[in-house]
Amino acid sequence: MKPFAKVLVVAAFACVMFVPMVSLAQEEVPTEKEVKQAENEPPVIPHRVQESDTAKECLACHKTGKKGAPVTPHPERKACTQCHVPTAGFTINKKVKGVKTK
Repeated sequence: MKPFAKVLVVAAFACVMFVPMVSLAQEEVPTEKEVKQAENEPPVIPHRVQESDTAKECLACHKTGKKGAPVTPHPERKACTQCHVPTAGFTINKKVKGVKTK
């Protein structure tokens, strides 16, 4: 192998090893204040939900842990979406009287 080719191989190897480390170092690390604030926040909803006055849809799974859903520590509260919000990409489908939703 020619000396120039060896240099190219070593340089390519160094780039492959170094670039992932740089991208990992640039990840945003939450501050201590942000971590403490997040500990007091209610969990987000990772799926589509229907806005409801009775929370029947939520409690169908979250009262008993059906299908691996986390069990709610407060089943007496009926306005789930007052505190819990859907994660990005999901919305709350509002029920409108006289209009059926799928």
